[in-house]
Amino acid sequence: MEPHTRQSLNEAPTPKVGTLGNYRVLDTQAAHRANLWRLRLVRVGWKYSPSRSMRGCCRRVIDAEKPVVYEATSSSVTMANISYCRSWACPWCAGKRGKDLSEILGAGISEAKKRDYWVKFLTLTIPTDVWSFDYQLKVLRDAFKSFRKRVNRHISHHYGVKTGFSYSFDFTIRRGVSKGTGKRFQPHLHIHAIALAEAKLGNVEFDFSRAWQQCVDKAHGKEVRLFARACRVDDVRADKGVSAYIYKWLGSASELMKGQNKSGKLGRSMSFHELVKFIDDTDDERAIGVYQEVLVAMKGKHFSSVGRVMKRLANEHELDEADLGAELVEEEPRRLELHWMSHTAIVSIVGALEFVMKALQRNDLAKMALFEATNKQAEAMYRANLYSNDQIRNIWVESLSKSGLSTARITS
Repeated sequence: MEPHTRQSLNEAPTPKVGTLGNYRVLDTQAAHRANLWRLRLVRVGWKYSPSRSMRGCCRRVIDAEKPVVYEATSSSVTMANISYCRSWACPWCAGKRGKDLSEILGAGISEAKKRDYWVKFLTLTIPTDVWSFDYQLKVLRDAFKSFRKRVNRHISHHYGVKTGFSYSFDFTIRRGVSKGTGKRFQPHLHIHAIALAEAKLGNVEFDFSRAWQQCVDKAHGKEVRLFARACRVDDVRADKGVSAYIYKWLGSASELMKGQNKSGKLGRSMSFHELVKFIDDTDDERAIGVYQEVLVAMKGKHFSSVGRVMKRLANEHELDEADLGAELVEEEPRRLELHWMSHTAIVSIVGALEFVMKALQRNDLAKMALFEATNKQAEAMYRANLYSNDQIRNIWVESLSKSGLSTARITS
């Protein structure tokens, strides 16, 4: 083969992207505050998401004849009679989805450990310093599809059992200058996966790295020079946080919800959560462009799965008596029922939704009494047909101001 450079091997269309500049590193948030942060960041999707469902998430009322119900405990908040987008990129929906998937995966891994099944944790990467996000996604999806087939075919042929995969696409955003393109912004896309065979196999003689190299070459159409550890394979003896790590970008681990940074050969990276937080703080046009580019590229894509084998094992997993006892102890939630016009007014006021939820979470009786009185006033105006949207909003602005919410950032 003729000598070649990394640029020539990995050549692919790369659109122009901007720099994010400086951004504030997030402080680690306590678990009980995570929901309030997620509610605050939902506003970014309302303003800038190309997805219609994300623009209406948490603010569209399903049935105007029924009240909107806010509920809170010391560690959680929920809303009923409200539409949700269920998008991976939504700070509110991603958290619940990630938590649910991680619980299934954790139970499945625990059951596989009890039965001494063959379980491997895989991290699969591709070159990210010269490819656009959209092209990375295409190559990674095609390569992973071929890779799963190869692993399954090998184990099925040599050991007589099928292999199931649980996986999630993950990405961070490098803020250092890319050596390949000279651009300051470049997404880093990779896959976390668990390969599981329902048998005790011992040492499986299979060259995972070589298979991954061949699959990436096939997906790209020519040879690709991968990084030294483009395919990392680790043993899984117990869950130990692996399930949360795999689904971290769905909101279940620190790098999404706590803004943890990484350091690597190509410089520090920011998580998707940090990108959303940066937009919420600054409304930076370059950051908004990056945010929208990622959402457009991911639209309609299947990017995560627990897998049938893991789901079946999770259903068969029995909790210990200590775990069952812990689940029976439940805190009684506090409730606030609002007319749909009141909810619409609250979500139109910057910071109001998380402010009301925080008061409910803390069981602040004085504030809750004021909110209930304001809701009755708004409902009476609505039923008497003596209202406008601005009038309803104004009485809520006044009520929230009396309760301590700063109105400096309130916008129409």
